[in-house]
Amino acid sequence: MHYLFAFTGPSGAGKTSLAQACFRKDQKIITHTTRPPRIGEKDGVDYYFETPTSFQRLIDNEALAEFDHYHHHLYGIAWQDILNHLAHDHGTAVLTVPGVQALARKLDKQLVTFFLELPLTVAEARMQARGDEPKQIAARLSTLLAEQQQVEQLAISQLYRLDASRPLPELIQTTKGIIQQYQ
Repeated sequence: MHYLFAFTGPSGAGKTSLAQACFRKDQKIITHTTRPPRIGEKDGVDYYFETPTSFQRLIDNEALAEFDHYHHHLYGIAWQDILNHLAHDHGTAVLTVPGVQALARKLDKQLVTFFLELPLTVAEARMQARGDEPKQIAARLSTLLAEQQQVEQLAISQLYRLDASRPLPELIQTTKGIIQQYQ
């Protein structure tokens, strides 16, 4: 059986960095989003950058396995992309907590979730370091505690909570050890 390994948690927790360190590039399930690209991000590599109209079309056509509104932008993963990955290999995705919950109902035991917990001060410093705007940082910090409370309500059998304030090499080692259990 192949698994979808989902990474979730607050902004600045290192979800994308950890996923990239633990999986091959071809295992990434690319998320569709209406947010503008950050410096260096490429369409079809980092995200599929959508207009609000094209994203709504994906919703209307029931092409998305999950989607969520997060800080004024929409994010979602196409159901066909998930099926294509899981037909031949494991897949990985960075999701919101509600996105994980939606996939848990559909994938059940094929979903393995890593929730990265992060203290407020560490999250703020990381967002500043990556160049987020002060207004964005303030908005994202306001949701950090809510996200950590939401994870308590997740009905997921394979949920691993990771302390994202630990150094990345330690997190990578811990995460790879867990992933190895599913090989």
